Amino acid sequence: MFLPRAMRVTPVAVASILFCTAVPVELRAWTAWTWSSAPTDFAANLLLYAPLGWGLRSHGALVALTTAVMLSSGVEFLQGGMVGRHPGIFDIVANVAGAMFGFAAARRLGSSAMSG
Repeated sequence: MFLPRAMRVTPVAVASILFCTAVPVELRAWTAWTWSSAPTDFAANLLLYAPLGWGLRSHGALVALTTAVMLSSGVEFLQGGMVGRHPGIFDIVANVAGAMFGFAAARRLGSSAMSG
């Protein structure tokens, strides 16, 4: 099956995100959302979601944004029931920012490659 080059990254990005953030090791009663994030966690979330935005570059900013918000919110919700995981609002912010950074970088590099 032929996939456009941009779409080849998307399944790998989604699988990586789910594996790194939503694979339960042990379940527990659901916990409340946190309102803080360590700088290293914030940076890791940015990097983890950047390939998703890169892979969605041909679908437009609204699709990239919506996909990142939905995937991140779903993953963070699932983490509420996992031992050792803590769902966080700032994690969603970092995830979405990372996806949009990847999207913008891909669009920028693609447009400069076409014009140069």
